[in-house]
Amino acid sequence: MVADDLVIMKSVVVAGVVCSPSRWRLSTKLGQDMLAVHRPVAKYAEQVGGAVDTTMARLKADQPLVRANWTIEDHCALFQPVGPTAPLLSDPSQLWVRMERQTLRALPHCGGSMFTIRTYQQPITQYVARGADKARTLHSLIKRLPDDVAKYKSLLHYRESLLVWLESYF
Repeated sequence: MVADDLVIMKSVVVAGVVCSPSRWRLSTKLGQDMLAVHRPVAKYAEQVGGAVDTTMARLKADQPLVRANWTIEDHCALFQPVGPTAPLLSDPSQLWVRMERQTLRALPHCGGSMFTIRTYQQPITQYVARGADKARTLHSLIKRLPDDVAKYKSLLHYRESLLVWLESYF
């Protein structure tokens, strides 16, 4: 049994099992290349698309690439295939920190690659209770986000009130 979501790619997405999507659906990604898959991601094409293509071409089966991703969610469900049409909360203390451990490795026998996503969520109150450094780091990350990235992460509406709330922890 594997807790991670799995996506198999060749030059396009060919298969997968995704139980914890963060506002996307596997069915809409099937048959798409990396650029098309990431079209909704703010700044992907102009800032990281080329580097991702180069990295994909150099993948090795025995050396998986590991990266982390994060966002702030306004709902505790791991299964979130679509974003809300309007803000769900007014109190930033009710938000959730969503973290993903992602891996990417080559599948040499089929000429493809496998992308895994292990999702973790924690109420933001528990996350910042781990120490002032957590609140400070999260504050810094959120404050630096360009508006289009904050919007993509469904964070734009909450940003100002969340920044003020986080400041009370340091």
